[in-house]
Formats: sequence, C-alpha cells, structure tokens
Amino acid sequence: MQTKPQDNQQLDQIKNILSNLIASQLNVPAQELEPHKSFDSYGLDSLKAAQILNGINLNFGFSLSFNFLEKYDNLESLAQSIVSKIEKKHLQQTESQINSKTSSKNLTGTLNPLTVINEQLIKPIYSSFYVGKSLSQVLQKITVPEITATCSAFPETYYQQEDLTTAFYQSLLNEGLNIDWEEVNRFFTNVTITGRHLALSPNNDLGGKETMEAGLEVAEHLAVKAINKLLAQTGLNPEDISLVVESTLLPAVPSIFARVINHIPFPTHTKRMSLYGVGCMNGVHGLARIRDYLKGHPDEAVILISVELASILWQGSFQKDLHSYFAQFSSDPAKYEQLIKMTFVTAALFGDGAMALLVVGPNHPLAHSSGTIQPQMIDSRSNLVPNTVDLIGVDILIKNNSFRAIVKPEVPDLLPDAIAETIKPLLAKNNLSFDDISHWILHPGGPKIVQAIENQFGLDEDALSLSWETLKEVGNLSSAHVLYMLNQLLTSENPPSAGEYGLLVAMGPGLSQEAILLRF
Repeated sequence: MQTKPQDNQQLDQIKNILSNLIASQLNVPAQELEPHKSFDSYGLDSLKAAQILNGINLNFGFSLSFNFLEKYDNLESLAQSIVSKIEKKHLQQTESQINSKTSSKNLTGTLNPLTVINEQLIKPIYSSFYVGKSLSQVLQKITVPEITATCSAFPETYYQQEDLTTAFYQSLLNEGLNIDWEEVNRFFTNVTITGRHLALSPNNDLGGKETMEAGLEVAEHLAVKAINKLLAQTGLNPEDISLVVESTLLPAVPSIFARVINHIPFPTHTKRMSLYGVGCMNGVHGLARIRDYLKGHPDEAVILISVELASILWQGSFQKDLHSYFAQFSSDPAKYEQLIKMTFVTAALFGDGAMALLVVGPNHPLAHSSGTIQPQMIDSRSNLVPNTVDLIGVDILIKNNSFRAIVKPEVPDLLPDAIAETIKPLLAKNNLSFDDISHWILHPGGPKIVQAIENQFGLDEDALSLSWETLKEVGNLSSAHVLYMLNQLLTSENPPSAGEYGLLVAMGPGLSQEAILLRF
C-alpha cells in the first residue's frame, strides 16, 4: 500500500516502535534493521516470531498469526500493514461516535490519527496516563518493567567518622599493634566520609555472641523493617508479591528471606532468589535479572531486598588481619604494605544499611501510576574483564568467624575503561549518547574510583554529585548503595523530569560491571 503524505509521521512512529521490538528479539541494533530486508535473514525462528507477535498484540491491540508475519516479512511492509489495520479499525467507527469524541475534546476538523491511536487502542485502565503523550512514549511506557517504590532501613546508631577513627586506632593499640595515629587518620580522612551507620559496635562487644550469629540477627531485622515499609508505602500485601530477590555479601544459610518469612506472612510458595558472588554490583545485577523475569511475567510484582553489614568486620577481623600482615611484612614488604593499606581503606569506607525496592511488570495495576516517578528499566548490559578475579572480592575467614573485603589498588585504573565497555554499547543499542543522560547513578566505590570515572567520560563535578554526596553521608553500602542513591534521587527536591534518561551502574568482583538504562 502507498501512504499519504499526512500519514508519514504515523508510519515513521510505528516503524520506530516495531524496529525496537523486532531488533530486541533478533539481537541486532535497531539502526541496522533494514526496512526491506526479510526477518528470516536476521535469524528469525518460531520462538522469536511468537515474541514479536506478542509485542505487537500488547502495543497495538492486534492478535496476528504466524502467517501474517510470514506475509509481511520485513519492517516496511509490516509497518504499513499495521497502519492499514489502524485506519480500517477507525473507519468502522460510526460518524456519531467520532463527532462525540471530537465534541468532548473541543476539537475541530478531522481527528488526528495519532490521537486516535493514543486514545482508542490503549487499554482503558491506562487511559489517564496517556493524555498528551506521543505514540512512541505510550508504547515504550507499556512494554518495560518499572521501579514502583524504594525504601531504606538503617541501624539506629550513626557514628561520626572521627569517632570511628579513634575507635579503630584504640582497637589496634589494644591488640598490641603499634601503628602511627597520623597514618590511620589519613586513611579515614581521605575517603571524604562524614559518618556511617553501624549495627554492631565498633568496640567489638557482642555480649558473647558469635560474629555471624549477631550479624545475621541484625540483617534479618533490617530486612523485615525495609520490606514492611515498602508494603505499607505501596498498599500491597505479602501475597501480592510473586518473587523476592535477595542481595547481600553475608554468607547466610538459610537465606535472609528464609528468616524474614517468619516475621512477614509471605505465602510459603513465594518464589525466591538469593544472589551472591558479585559484591557491590549485586543491587544493579539483581534489578537487571528482575527486569528479565518481568518481561516474561508482565502481570507480576517483585521485591528486591539488599542488606549489607560491614560492621561484622569490626569484630576482630581487621585486627587479626593486621597482626598477620605485620608478622610477615619482612618476607615481602611490597605485598604486605598493599594489604595493610587495603585493610585501612576497608575500615574507613564501608557502612551498614538495607534497601527494598518494588518492581512491577508493565501489565501490573501499579504500573504507570499517575503522580509518581516510576523509572522504567529500558535495557541492561553486563561486562566481565577476564583474568581479574583477584582485584575485588570477599574472603571467607573460618578462623576469624568473619570475612575480608578485598579491593586492590589497580581497580581505579582499570574500571573506567571497563565501565565504558559496558555503557557505550548499551547507549548505542538504544540510539542514545552520553549527552542524553541526565542522571548518573554510579556506585561510588571510593573517591579515587569516582574521580577516575569523571576523568574518563569528561563529566563535570555535578554529574556524579549523587555519588559524592551519598558516599559522604553513609559511606559505601556495598550492593545497597546504588539502590539508596536511586531512592535519594527520586525523593529529592529536584527529582527527574518525565522523559529524562538515567544510568544505574555498579561494579564488583570479576572484575565485573552491570548497567541499567532508566527512563523516568
């Protein structure tokens, strides 16, 4: 069929939506999808065809057959056939119905085809959201999962950084470690942190409890607190949640959620997923996997709970490590000097906290709620740098009944390029550039890492202000940190505007990175 000139805008918008839908299933960049090239030549199979047809049904309201996709087997012909179906549908409307619609909107002249699509083809449950939105905004809005709510939970005690410096130094003296005060103070000052929440006393006073026992009790309490706040905020009940994903560095067996379910009446059949082994990246990693899950379960709601407890390391782990390092220093000064510095940085940097997020599929009743900012998870990308497993990690210490955080000094030098390899293809796939990103939600790691990334991408001091501010306020919260950053952004005095893009980025052991493209 030949389109009339006035219909070109409609056809172009539909082709844009179709190209993104089809390219995502064929694993090719949307810009490389040629209008007249058959889908078969890109490797279309029956499973991918079913997904494409399902997307067309969701977006345009047409239930099409495999024969239809076989007949219109390229982008141009498929888009034109859908335009034809849209026009045919509206030709079937009676003149009185159209006049009634026009009168109610105080319109004159012919009804705009794009307005018709926006107002007639979208499910009525969503109609209030779509007033004034373009077709591309509408169709993107209903095809991706959304982060509906965020809640934080912190231990009650907040320690000023100078008080923690004194406590750490005194604990070393108590263990017979003769370390210069100025050296300790320098590390605690250089991380630019004002203070941190710690659940377990930095004075190593657990009242006779084992370290892990005390830590898991606190983690359970923080998780219950965060999830209860989230349910109260959203008005959902535990039985409304299909899946709970858990992110933590704690080696909890049974899992933290297995303990939470004894306090919050989740159904015993609630699906659960415990993520471990990706460190500080786990919050973004968990969200990306939830996004993948909800693409196949668009009616469901999922909770991500992240609980981190760095105060476990204050219960003798630092002191025992330093004793060992100093005892072996003469055998390899360069090696043990690095390990000593790494221990000081860990003690100076990490804090405790928990975050709970609700994520819903595009067909869930809480999706597209008016009056709230609900970030859409448009796309995600993972990256792993080979042969770097020793640079970041966590060692489980059986003798110490604790664990040891590892962050080698090479990390700030390697991360900028690794993050570039993660986010540049992600942006290119979605036809975006760095200039399109209004909000950087980047896990801070530490000051050197933030500075290195600012330099790599030529970002001004305001671009990563959220990384700097949250690090200063609560320290490094490991996997919960970027989730806390998102919470702070959404609840700030200047929240994102509708249509703006953001990047949620974190890094972890491996050396690995994960990024999610958000649209607000």
